[in-house]
Amino acid sequence: MLERLYKLGLVRSLPQVKTSISGGNRGYPGLSMTNFVIWWRASDQKLHAKRLAEIPIAKNSDSDTLIWKESTTRNFSVKGAYWVDQKSRFGAIDPLWNWIWDSKIHPRVSMMIWRACLKVLPTGDRLGLSTDCPVFLSVPESPIHLFARCKFASALWFSGPLPVRIDQIPGDNIADLLSNLCSSLDPPLITKMLILSGVTMDCIWKNRNILVHNTDSRFSVDTVRMEIFNKFHEMIAELDSKQRIPLQTNRLSFPRLTTERCILVDGSFKDGKFGCGMIALSKSSDEWWISTSSSLCSSALDAELQAMLLGLHWASANQWDNVSLVSDSKALVEGIRAKRSPDWKLSASFSLILHLLSSFYCCNVVFAKRECISIVDELAKSSLLSQDSRQNYKGEGFPPMNPNSF
Repeated sequence: MLERLYKLGLVRSLPQVKTSISGGNRGYPGLSMTNFVIWWRASDQKLHAKRLAEIPIAKNSDSDTLIWKESTTRNFSVKGAYWVDQKSRFGAIDPLWNWIWDSKIHPRVSMMIWRACLKVLPTGDRLGLSTDCPVFLSVPESPIHLFARCKFASALWFSGPLPVRIDQIPGDNIADLLSNLCSSLDPPLITKMLILSGVTMDCIWKNRNILVHNTDSRFSVDTVRMEIFNKFHEMIAELDSKQRIPLQTNRLSFPRLTTERCILVDGSFKDGKFGCGMIALSKSSDEWWISTSSSLCSSALDAELQAMLLGLHWASANQWDNVSLVSDSKALVEGIRAKRSPDWKLSASFSLILHLLSSFYCCNVVFAKRECISIVDELAKSSLLSQDSRQNYKGEGFPPMNPNSF
């Protein structure tokens, strides 16, 4: 019986010595049913004790705190309770919708992409008619075919402003197609790619309607391509004009530091993995150092927290007792100033940061926009992609950033 329970996973381990019970040829010595229950409970207690020991404990907590675990702010709210109760009704969080309705994208483009993703355009499959593709009459018309799988659409994508082999991008519908197309891109390029996607679909849809309602008209790849180019560059020029003023002010937004030494840190997160990097600079010296690390974590905020821990451990090991720590995570910086973790799930690691900060003579935690420390952002992304456990080395030549800029 005991072996059967072990095979079923109900028992974590078996006694080491195996002999007979009650004269039988199988069993365990002296193991009556009462002793078996006691042994089983002891085995589970060891397992639970091991799991309890693996739970990180906050170092600076004086007493236990009651929290609402479904909220990052740890406070109960009616909205939070509603979301927990109705969670089964809502689908998984999809970043595509945030990309589509980004304020940088023209509302007309966002609306066109949204209609194509939800299949609300009056295509042949939507109307229940046996309407075929207006270009290749033998293929049934659907959004995924009309905008991506049709050879005419593939030619427009490949010869467009941002050439794409759209026929090689997987996806059974427009939403999956755009998610796969943009998931590996940086945020600025995601915006441009979605603008191109919306413009391309809008031009294809316009010419499709002309062809359907006017049988004498013909599709011209060159005409539609020039229309896509003109609309795309018009919207990109409008986007650049809106961003030009913020880019000029960013040059003056470097934080002013009161210490001679500073450490720039940043973290990158994707699919349960993180990469973080730091650059240590000194205003009174041309020497500089780089350190990177990568492993598993639970969120983007956790990645930023691990980057800050990397910088603090490096400063402590190299006896930098008077230093400024620069991060682009505003939530984490504000949480440190308030001595309150921005996410209760990270309370243990956050308390370790506070503990390390208290060991320095002076360690200022400063917020800086990502544009100011973009070199560290690239370092963190490279560490995420390479997944090297840890690198630590002294730089050669001029530092990657001028420390006097801060």
